[in-house]
Amino acid sequence: MKQRTRLTEILLLQKQQNRKISFWMAFSFFSTGNPIEAEESVHYALSQTKKHANILLISGGICGLTKEILKYNPEAVDYTEIDPELIRLGKKYTNFASDKRVNIINEDARLFIKRTDRFYDAVIIYLPEPSTAQLNRFYTFEFFCELKSKLNKSALVSLSLPLTENYVSKEASDLNSSVYNTLKAFSKML
Repeated sequence: MKQRTRLTEILLLQKQQNRKISFWMAFSFFSTGNPIEAEESVHYALSQTKKHANILLISGGICGLTKEILKYNPEAVDYTEIDPELIRLGKKYTNFASDKRVNIINEDARLFIKRTDRFYDAVIIYLPEPSTAQLNRFYTFEFFCELKSKLNKSALVSLSLPLTENYVSKEASDLNSSVYNTLKAFSKML
């Protein structure tokens, strides 16, 4: 199934045997049938913090991350996803939002962070690398400062960048260095 939304084009590939559903969007590819990736994205982060009452998930909920987060028994999981059509498809083909503690927020995560009154014990950013202006906004010093204003004491923020197996190209090195230096500057403020 191929569908164009106001934000992107979504190509849905479904494999019936094991209920694996892959979504191809203009800037990323992700799948619901990869529990190891979901576990790593959540457990590496949440095992490092003692409090799990309020968790913010920026994208990735339909990939199984909400299921893994709920294993920590949070009071609430605020899950932001900018494209409502992605949420609609996720609800149709997965059960990512079956728990009442998962609050789906269909808006830009930066706007949500500016307006919410909630403070978080952990934030998991499950976005592709900052390869476009739309994505780069989530890897800036300004974004981390906005996010800091919504963090509880000893809160954790987790993100990841693509791995390079054998060779780190100049482009990958520059990208990783840029994000590292942004986080380093931000961490000096803490």
